[in-house]
Amino acid sequence: MKRHASIIAGCLAVACSFPPQITAGEYYLYAPEPAESGKPPADPAEGILVKDITIRQGDTLKSISGKYSGRRSFFPQILLFNRIKNPDLIHTGNTLRVPVSRATSDETAAPGKRKRRAGKPQVRAHVKKTAAPAAKRSATAASHLYENAVKSYRTGAYQKALEGFDRFLATYPDSPLAPDATLFRADCYLKLSGE
Repeated sequence: MKRHASIIAGCLAVACSFPPQITAGEYYLYAPEPAESGKPPADPAEGILVKDITIRQGDTLKSISGKYSGRRSFFPQILLFNRIKNPDLIHTGNTLRVPVSRATSDETAAPGKRKRRAGKPQVRAHVKKTAAPAAKRSATAASHLYENAVKSYRTGAYQKALEGFDRFLATYPDSPLAPDATLFRADCYLKLSGE
């Protein structure tokens, strides 16, 4: 028994001594570094601006995402910058790294701009809201395309799902479902690479 254990240990030592062949440009290491200003880069290729925040009572990942990125549905992006075991359970007082959008970073840089002046009542213009039929059809078409791609994903038709998510993201890049579609699309690539 000891002989088999020593043979296995020897094989592992030999296997570990040969590093895998990695070519340049195949892997990138993203390490956090302090930003010189509170403004996000002009291009995502230059990096993503993140801010350390302290979780307050009543915060959720969706509410935090809405506050700092402008979209509550972008909350999965917070998971990329933090080690969170359960996204439904975050603790008051803990620190999170949160991606910051251009609009919200401008607001945090100049916090006085959006505050209402004391003593002056805020007057809201009364606007009659009418949903255009074309907008409703567009939202329905977006939802239908997304749901079909999700069905394909759940049945294991990853190539068909990938094509559906690609079509959805190309047609409706500003949809609230776009972050979820992006994650599904990435998982399709992962599943197809393992086949």
